[in-house]
Amino acid sequence: MSRARREPTEEELALWRYVTRDVAPQHPHSVLRTARHPTPEPPPPPKRAAEIIAPPAPTPARPPVRPAPLALGATAGIDRRTAQRFSRGQMDIDAKLDLHGHTVSEAHMAVDRFLRRAAQGGLRCVLIVTGKGGGSEGKGRIRSEAMHWLSHPSLRPSILAVREARSRDGGSGALYVLLRRQRA
Repeated sequence: MSRARREPTEEELALWRYVTRDVAPQHPHSVLRTARHPTPEPPPPPKRAAEIIAPPAPTPARPPVRPAPLALGATAGIDRRTAQRFSRGQMDIDAKLDLHGHTVSEAHMAVDRFLRRAAQGGLRCVLIVTGKGGGSEGKGRIRSEAMHWLSHPSLRPSILAVREARSRDGGSGALYVLLRRQRA
């Protein structure tokens, strides 16, 4: 037994037009219009005192999410195969920066410039040779500061991982830096 289909009343149609006034059809050609029910712009219904609602409070701006500081050897957020190749030192080194003979401030500026250019150039894996230290001016100071420089908020978003280099590339006196791919 089928139920007879009833036509909506003018009041129901007016309410429906009001509810859907800012909805755009996905496929404009598939919308059927009938002579009895054209879809003109409906006037807004009169507001009653009980229906007047205060505008919603603006949502507070979310603070920018700061990436976690880098940990030497951590490979979170990298696919397993890339993480294995990076950890084993099997990735091709696209560029190298040697900091021997630099002061700490010169080294900091050089690392910053080098990594910005590498990231903009689409490089994937770079080598930074810090040296092991042992000179008369602050034993291993550049090496100890390097992780702080790499974790700085201006560089950190472009860096995926950092690990100590293999002995053939400088061992504990060098770092492999895996850069985030630039998506177009």
